[in-house]
Amino acid sequence: MSENALRRVALIALACGSLPTFAQCTPRWLNGVGIPWIGGGVVDALTTWDPDGAGPEPTHLVVGGDFGVVEGSEVFGQIAAWNPVTGTWRGFNGQITGHVHSIVAMPNGDLVAGGRFWDAGGVPVSNVARWDGATWNPLGTGIGEGAELVYALAVLPNGDLVAGGNFYLPLADGTEARFIARWDGTEWHSIDSQMNSWVTSLLVTSNGTLVAGGNFDAAGGHSADRIALWSEDEWTSLGSGPNGIVYSITEMENGSLVAAGAFSEAGGVATPNIAVWDGTSWTSLGSGTNRRVDSVISVSGGHLIAGGHFQTANGSAAHYIARWDGSAWLPFGSGISGVGTVAGVFALVEMPNGDVFAGGSIPSAQGIAFKGLARWGEPLACLSNYNCDGLIDIIDFLDFLDDFSVCEQAISPCGSLGNADVNSDGIVDILDFLDFLDSYSLGC
Repeated sequence: MSENALRRVALIALACGSLPTFAQCTPRWLNGVGIPWIGGGVVDALTTWDPDGAGPEPTHLVVGGDFGVVEGSEVFGQIAAWNPVTGTWRGFNGQITGHVHSIVAMPNGDLVAGGRFWDAGGVPVSNVARWDGATWNPLGTGIGEGAELVYALAVLPNGDLVAGGNFYLPLADGTEARFIARWDGTEWHSIDSQMNSWVTSLLVTSNGTLVAGGNFDAAGGHSADRIALWSEDEWTSLGSGPNGIVYSITEMENGSLVAAGAFSEAGGVATPNIAVWDGTSWTSLGSGTNRRVDSVISVSGGHLIAGGHFQTANGSAAHYIARWDGSAWLPFGSGISGVGTVAGVFALVEMPNGDVFAGGSIPSAQGIAFKGLARWGEPLACLSNYNCDGLIDIIDFLDFLDDFSVCEQAISPCGSLGNADVNSDGIVDILDFLDFLDSYSLGC
């Protein structure tokens, strides 16, 4: 490199005047979003939440489970929110004492947490609590006590809250709500004759129908194997249903329902741990998974994402997480790293930008330590994120220099090192070096 070129490099580093060129990075596990644990922990619930409605705040990620967090001088636990713009965590007036299994955002922006806990931010509660933006509030006398707990929460079109779990809830009229109950903003109510065993998953479909899944085989006095619909004031079954527990339910773009859990068949059809109800019958998704599925969500593009304790999907390696593209199961890179029952994906959510968060007992993925929460998405789209790991650091600079030293003056694509041609002019030269340095100096 000539003396004049070096001088130009120095001037550009000071001026940082030109616009960066953007790198194209394929989706992968992203660094820099793990929870700042105090010790270990596990994530059981994920949801998105807009804390100020139409205000300037971005959509936050809300995480629930059994963990302690420290962010600056703030210490909190069992529930926390992450701001994707600032990259910081916030608590909710202290911590919840116990274990959070479910979280849902209400139409007015409040949050409701369910699980097994007895205190929220210093407020006595019983397994369910509502955050109103400033403090935690009980919902009546709560739900159950002792070994009872709330596994799932959902919001009906009229704004009522539905809670499912393992509980017997005494009601004001002297009756009980068993395993499922509805909160109308003032008091708890039963939903018809209810279920005869645990409810572990709830979904409100796009047409407003409530769907419940769990370990029951009867709902409203009718036979209903592990999944049932609440519509027109009665429970109805979905054929003969799965033969094992349903842990998660989602709706596909075409309106079909997907049930996931620990079962081998549904409607008499082999559907290892995940099955589709098309309104008439159950069908499989390939050959399913080799172990249970704890969470399934529908994401943009019409795909499904499943997470759980499995190591294979459709017979191919897919460690604890996999994507169904409409015809086949695909892995997420090398999946989640873990051993036996220690690792697993228990909750999934898609952010507005398309990034997917996986929560659970997650030590690492593709060599990145995550501590319970992992993020999959497209890395920061800018030239200086050269290695596509989502961070701009000295490693990007060194990787670029390695490629540049080999490719300088070569005609692109220069073997596998064509990324060094950052200005896409077909030649790797000093102009590429200057563009990269400019972007690196600006931070993107």
